[in-house]
Amino acid sequence: MKQFINKLFSFVANALRSETSESSKRLFGAIGFLASVAFIGIWVHDLINELMYVSVMLLGVETVTNLFKKK
Repeated sequence: MKQFINKLFSFVANALRSETSESSKRLFGAIGFLASVAFIGIWVHDLINELMYVSVMLLGVETVTNLFKKK
């Protein structure tokens, strides 16, 4: 369990740095997506749809933008 927590903290710390391979957009997109799913499951709120759309876009926008880059 201690090793898992150390790796989790390391991943989050690396996601906040620009020179590492971890993606902060994916990290925050995943956090937002999980938060919106939890809110949908517990409370039905009008702004949850927008939060979910933004989170999903953050998860996949890097992949879509790579399609338009010249090789």
